Amino acid sequence: MMKNSTKIVFLLLFLLIPFTSILGQEKEKDTIIIGKEYARSRKLPRTAKKGTIIINQIDSLYLVNQIRFHYYEELRKELFKNDFGKDIENIVLKYERIVEENNDLFDQLELKSKAQSDLFQKTINELKSSLDETDRTLSLTQKSLNNANTSLELSMKQIEASQRRQFWKNFGLIGGGIGIGLLVGLLIAN
Repeated sequence: MMKNSTKIVFLLLFLLIPFTSILGQEKEKDTIIIGKEYARSRKLPRTAKKGTIIINQIDSLYLVNQIRFHYYEELRKELFKNDFGKDIENIVLKYERIVEENNDLFDQLELKSKAQSDLFQKTINELKSSLDETDRTLSLTQKSLNNANTSLELSMKQIEASQRRQFWKNFGLIGGGIGIGLLVGLLIAN
């Protein structure tokens, strides 16, 4: 029973909160949405009165108080009283155009820089892969050279052994020939 009454009290308070805030307001709150297009527009400044909710969707929004705003308005009026006011407006428009072009060029430079960075990274990866392949090839070549040296040493030992056997074989034939010649010479002499 206690739980149900607590729920009812909370429900009533929940329903009364919007009603009390409406009673406390003199007037309905306005909401101003500052969209992205406002950042580069030449629209007049917007006025936000007490209780106005501002939803900002641009990078930077400059708020100016009433005194400063009137100061700028008076300055603008004084500048445009003279003929050079139009020149100033043209200078400002040219400046804004240059800034916009520079922003576009910066965006292009940023894209090209990113593409260059991606290309550089790709080149680094390909070079690393190529160096790894070269390292594997060098390792295989080194093993092949070691095997060739081992085979060459073995062949040299076999050639030396064969030459020694041939020498003793030839020595044996020459020695046998000399021995037979001496024996035949002794037999003939006797």
